[in-house]
Amino acid sequence: MYKKKKTAGPYFAILVFLLVIGAIALRFWAQEACVEHPLSFTETFNSTDFEDKDISSVAHWTDGPPPDLPGYITLNKVGSTFDVTNPGHFPAWINTITAGDFDNDGWPDFVGSSSSFSNALVFVQNLGESGLVGSFGIIHNIDGTVCPLYPASGNPTRGVKGAAIDGSGHSALTSGDYDGDGDLDFFFLVCQDNPPTFTIKRMWLYENRLVQTGILSFTQINKTADAAWLSAIKGIAWSTTMMTTIDFDADGDPDIVMGNKAGEVIKINNRNLTRAIGANNKWNFATVLTGIQTGWSSASKRGVSTVSIADFDFDSDLDIILGSVSYAELKYWKNDGSGNFGASPYKIYKDMSGNTHNDNYDGAGTVSIASDFDRDGDVDVMIGTDNWNYKPGAEDIGGMCYYFKNAGGEFTQRLIFDEREKKPHGYDIDMGGNLD
Repeated sequence: MYKKKKTAGPYFAILVFLLVIGAIALRFWAQEACVEHPLSFTETFNSTDFEDKDISSVAHWTDGPPPDLPGYITLNKVGSTFDVTNPGHFPAWINTITAGDFDNDGWPDFVGSSSSFSNALVFVQNLGESGLVGSFGIIHNIDGTVCPLYPASGNPTRGVKGAAIDGSGHSALTSGDYDGDGDLDFFFLVCQDNPPTFTIKRMWLYENRLVQTGILSFTQINKTADAAWLSAIKGIAWSTTMMTTIDFDADGDPDIVMGNKAGEVIKINNRNLTRAIGANNKWNFATVLTGIQTGWSSASKRGVSTVSIADFDFDSDLDIILGSVSYAELKYWKNDGSGNFGASPYKIYKDMSGNTHNDNYDGAGTVSIASDFDRDGDVDVMIGTDNWNYKPGAEDIGGMCYYFKNAGGEFTQRLIFDEREKKPHGYDIDMGGNLD
């Protein structure tokens, strides 16, 4: 029987229609899909090619290789929502230190002593290398000192050379590579608390022997009876940050600059970097500022207590900011470019209002630190105070901290901590709109 052949016409039309609809649907689906384009690269932070630098940490990095990088990455500001309730290990008896990487392990350590244990000296290691970041422990007793070593704790029982503990004295420390051998040495000064004389009890230079021997140890050079040293230094009258090590005359040698009980600023001049620390021709002395210039020469007071030195005004020479535990003022001296500072300071900071709770400095400077705290390129200053010697209106002002923010050589000041309130507060130190 003959059968009629079916045609594909209707089916073909349906197939074409479905293909058209499918193509349209695929087109819209493809527009909504996420198409990945793989790319791998190594981020060295030497450029900002791969970052949205306006909102990321690399905004502070230049496009050049080290050492041109500023050297820091910003983190999101969280305000004062953190709480440090238990500081790491820190020997409680120490109140006088000088900081530096004495053992050349890349972590800043310190040498410590105390006005209450004024003939004891210990090396306190930064335990960050061992993973205990923020903790410190005594791991080496210097020159016969006897003190419990980490992880034990306790006060010294014998001083340098095994001597009985001397329980009183005003002490100061500073450190630098005075002989240019690649490790840090230090200078230790102690005076008796017998005003107005403040007799010098100890004047010890210590040479670090790490590079020579491979073992951390310190050799004493005793200057206590040296007439030239006694005549120049005169003495100190409080345990404060009145000494610093810096190449003050830009001759390549680290010098020691210090304040004294007579209101003077003295330079202990390092005459030759590679000359032995104990050599007679290694050091000489110069007066940077006299007691008449500072105005702090009264025998009944305690002279210069804090010394901060930096190029505060960006003119390529070193300027000086001085404080005293006995006076109300903080004094700022500008260098004229030839090492002269003039008959009077460039500026004096003193609160004339009588209000010790405002932002203006009230005096009794005991501790000063110069650093670029807000990372804006200017060296700022932090000043801490004490209760013992100067009290405006008989009011205790100890335990206060003032932040002197530098902007092109001019300072604004703020009270950022007041111990009288018995608790720390958050302050916007960098003026970034968030509490630090």
